[in-house]
Amino acid sequence: MLAERSNIQLPTLENNFDSAKEILKSKVYKVNEFTANYYHENLYKPEAKIAQEYVKKRKLTNETLKSFKIGFSGKFDELYKELKKQGFEEREILESGLVNKNENGTYIDRYRNRLMFPICDARGKVIAFGGRVLDDSKPKYINSPENIVYSKGRNLFRPKCSKKT
Repeated sequence: MLAERSNIQLPTLENNFDSAKEILKSKVYKVNEFTANYYHENLYKPEAKIAQEYVKKRKLTNETLKSFKIGFSGKFDELYKELKKQGFEEREILESGLVNKNENGTYIDRYRNRLMFPICDARGKVIAFGGRVLDDSKPKYINSPENIVYSKGRNLFRPKCSKKT
């Protein structure tokens, strides 16, 4: 971030492993950004009535919902299907931790019927998600697993996902 602000070119990666890892990281950031927008748009659909009632009960304004990109996850494999439709590959989808593959080879969204909160890094990039149930089921919250872009111990919670200037 400092190099970017100072217009300093950092050294490039020297080997194929590092390069492949950086490419995968870049794609996972794109999966996460798309997903944050997808979940946020879902919140305004008729199928999200339970989530709309919850945010109304909690007195969250539309400005707050938009500012923090709060959203709603769908059912079973809706996100997976949409990510595939957008051209994302299985490796980057699975690496994001947003989708799991069960022993039968079926892809299942990690978050189902939850109010969704994107978690961002210091640069404003979406790196993870927190999902809250809207009924009394357990667990109440599910957070993203650690992955190529998210390490719980290395990131402070930053709920607002806007770029710093």
